[in-house]
Amino acid sequence: MGCHEGRAVDGVSVLMRGVFERSSGRPLSRRAALRRLVGFGGSVGGALLLSPAAFAGSYMDRASILLAAAGSELDYLGRKLYDDELAKVLTRVAAARAKAAGEMLVPPEVMLAHPHLLMMLESCERATDAAVLKQAKDYLKFARTARDEDQLFRSVMKQLGWPVAAIK
Repeated sequence: MGCHEGRAVDGVSVLMRGVFERSSGRPLSRRAALRRLVGFGGSVGGALLLSPAAFAGSYMDRASILLAAAGSELDYLGRKLYDDELAKVLTRVAAARAKAAGEMLVPPEVMLAHPHLLMMLESCERATDAAVLKQAKDYLKFARTARDEDQLFRSVMKQLGWPVAAIK
């Protein structure tokens, strides 16, 4: 390790010198040094928020809420299968949910699982369509497909290291 005016010149000490000294070389006051340190910490924190892990975490939040809402609505509609107005409303909601999932950004870490989310939501939309048309057999078929895709999505996400937590 070399020395320059009694100070180490390795990368860390040069960096820290830049943090705690003015450009003229004079040391900063404690308050000014603390402000710089907090600013630097905020920059590092911001970089971490934009990291792929944070982005995949955001995807997990979005996918979890889509799965939970779709599953809950399917269960509810299954108990009230012949309520025409409920089925019509849930058909519109299911279509909007499928569209949102199709347009959302997907991080590369979870790209393999996303098609299962899309198929689950598409099956929910088809199930609600069948309920509008009073086709109970088709409703049950598509609802079963949706539940299967939900399980496949959760399984693939777990294998990728991103287990989907239940929303309460």
